[in-house]
Amino acid sequence: KTNVLGALNLLELANEKDAKKITFEEMFFQWIEYQESRPTIASGTTYKYRTTYNSLFKGTSFMKYAIGDIDEDDISDFLTNLTIERKLRKKRVSEISGYINNTLDRARKKRLITENPFDFVEVAEIKDYCVDSNNYSDTENEEDLSKKERVLTTEEMKLLIKQLHKDQNSKPFYFPYYAIEVCCMTGLRVGEVVALKWSDIRKGELHILRSEHRINEKGKPIEFVIGATKNKKTRKFPISSDLQSLFNKIRNLQEELGINSPYIFEGENGRILAPHVSNCCFRETARAGLDKQGVHAIRRTVSSNLHKQGIPDATICLLLGHTEKVNKEHRQA
Repeated sequence: KTNVLGALNLLELANEKDAKKITFEEMFFQWIEYQESRPTIASGTTYKYRTTYNSLFKGTSFMKYAIGDIDEDDISDFLTNLTIERKLRKKRVSEISGYINNTLDRARKKRLITENPFDFVEVAEIKDYCVDSNNYSDTENEEDLSKKERVLTTEEMKLLIKQLHKDQNSKPFYFPYYAIEVCCMTGLRVGEVVALKWSDIRKGELHILRSEHRINEKGKPIEFVIGATKNKKTRKFPISSDLQSLFNKIRNLQEELGINSPYIFEGENGRILAPHVSNCCFRETARAGLDKQGVHAIRRTVSSNLHKQGIPDATICLLLGHTEKVNKEHRQA
């Protein structure tokens, strides 16, 4: 069993480095050593911490993140990916969340960071992707969704875009920020935006040909597959100069990372999934000082704005791919 001296030695090392150099992995083991030094903590408990590291944490890119660079986006994506890929149950997600939270809180108490980014993570949203979750988001009725989420005002949309640009500048390789901005310009569903390919950009139009679907059968692991759009139809959306500039920026970022993918939203850790974008949208609207809203609220807002511009109902239905009933509700919003 590692004694207190080991933890103190690591703490001395921490004081010599700054938070930009100390990794989460280093801090995690310091937290374990601290726990082992406490007489009230059973050896079986700390043994579980170490086995969790070996089975779930070891070798992941999150372990190599500098403590000072980690934010709630990193934590949320790591937990979401882990939950989906390792088919975790809600109880296990709660346990792992506690380990991450306690590790970062240890860093805060040692004044390596000023605040714990875990405080801003919505674990309940991540648990929606657990194998024992009863949520079936892919089968949700768009007409029911439209009743739950409101239209954002012009000023609120400006605040959201401002926040997205701010976070894009501070964290340029985090692709969910750009996916949300594309949704702001096009009203795409979250499953549609993450399924976009570079080949879908043709002759000044964005061809919406497919969507990501969440397959969640009771008792079985959640899967994310690419298939047809929600209404099984394809459609086209005109590409404005601003939207084209955004696509060019994303392409340049992928080239800078050495990514050669058919998908527009693929980053260093693979293709961006709908949960990454959905959870990010909740965080971005909150950061912008708004009530937490999902991507569908943005879609509803785009639809409402098209109505206000005098675009015919039939055209809006073709552009956004929704029913006349939903179209009518957005017109009245």
